[in-house]
Amino acid sequence: MEGKVECIEFDCEKKYLSDFIHMTSELYSFKNTTHDSEELKHLLSGTHILSKYFVLRKFCIYQDEKIVARFALTLYPDDDTAYLGFVEGIEENQVWRYLFEQAEHYAEDSGCKKIVGPVNASFWIGYRLKSDFFKDEPFTGEPYHREYYLNMFLKNGYEIIERYASSFYGAIDKNYTNPKFQKRYKQFREKGYRIISPEQADFDTVLEEIYYSVSELYRDFPIYKKISCEDFCEYMKRYFKIINLNMVKIGYYEQKLVGFFVALPNYGTSVYHVNKLSNILKVLYRKMSAKEYVLLYMGVDSKHKGLGSALAYSISEELKKINGTSIGALIHEGKVTQAYASDLIIKRHGYVLLEKKLK
Repeated sequence: MEGKVECIEFDCEKKYLSDFIHMTSELYSFKNTTHDSEELKHLLSGTHILSKYFVLRKFCIYQDEKIVARFALTLYPDDDTAYLGFVEGIEENQVWRYLFEQAEHYAEDSGCKKIVGPVNASFWIGYRLKSDFFKDEPFTGEPYHREYYLNMFLKNGYEIIERYASSFYGAIDKNYTNPKFQKRYKQFREKGYRIISPEQADFDTVLEEIYYSVSELYRDFPIYKKISCEDFCEYMKRYFKIINLNMVKIGYYEQKLVGFFVALPNYGTSVYHVNKLSNILKVLYRKMSAKEYVLLYMGVDSKHKGLGSALAYSISEELKKINGTSIGALIHEGKVTQAYASDLIIKRHGYVLLEKKLK
């Protein structure tokens, strides 16, 4: 590369924190910026509620003293994988080659045998690389990167190890019925299952119940790391302010939570930028008048197969009331939920997770 190039690992120095956070301002428009700068500050300074679970090594790459790329490596105890995240860089092959060389060097320096990414510090915070439909504005919860990123990973020795998809569903007409979902819903109700939306006063209790369900259901997911119930509930409470409880469905059998389905309004990226009054107003308005929902979290105890269809039916009935559209978000390839209501799917966005083994 022409000019002086250097990779600087930093701790909490203000200059590097600022450069790391604001590096993306030249890469993305405001509508395509999907990171929460306040949350990122807490992660970089080690004050995030989940920081206790990992070590985050942070790096800025400069060319002639101008920042041109950044990345972080997340390290977990008793794990020989380094998780590469917050990866951003200008469209220049040599910059990316240097970035990956440095990431490999520091990963090996930390005793790691492979790198997996993108993973932004934690399973709970964000991971995956978008692979198509870059002209579409990202929906809430969707990872978003420049179109050339995937090619940069592949050119530098990374292999795709997991694929995911988001399905976009058209509006549900008031006369539409999915016979399979309707039948499942009726069957489970007849067997004594309760499928309800939680009350506001019960939200904390429901979060705890979901935690124990998630801990069992997600334990075999790629990059999943368990956190405490207390930390899970505290972190997830942020959704309480932006969620409509009628779009949360909980399945109970014999007083035990055995399934859940959580959807939230599609706020686009405005929910990440609530430090601005205009965005706070957008979020409040969208919450009250949402016509599109992101189907974000779903889980069913393996002993209660088929309950997912019944939960999906109850969500679809809520969408039918508002003639609303929805997005089945970030579903792992091969999961049965990818085929839910396939007759209503308009398009699918794709995402990948990548890996590179170290020497």
